[in-house]
Amino acid sequence: MTRMHEQSLLRSVLEHSDAIRRKHHASRIKEVRVEVGALAGVDPTLLASAFHRVESGDFPIPESLVIDEVPLTGVCSACDDEHTMEDFRPDCPACGAWLRFVRGDAFRLISVTLVDARNEGPTLSSEGPVGREESTRG
Repeated sequence: MTRMHEQSLLRSVLEHSDAIRRKHHASRIKEVRVEVGALAGVDPTLLASAFHRVESGDFPIPESLVIDEVPLTGVCSACDDEHTMEDFRPDCPACGAWLRFVRGDAFRLISVTLVDARNEGPTLSSEGPVGREESTRG
């Protein structure tokens, strides 16, 4: 079973990944890595299911999708301690002040690993959240 929400997000990630592939003139996409925060409103299991059911059409399908699940993490506004917010409580367990979210509240494209079209040799990895300019590592 998949939800339309996860299918739509996956399609956006795959379209963006293909744009990166075309920009770098790569022959194929080896891996797409995404980050799913605990408070992102995305079910990692449904996202993986959507990937396994996706059909090739307007864009190439990557060999693999890696889903990194990220716990909700906050930094205390008073004592600067960092805490994983397992019960989603917004107060610091050390001093009781308000926690500011620093991780775990987003769904992001982390990296796209490409195979070089010229020689099918080394892979390139473009990193960055969807919508930002990506950098390439060699």
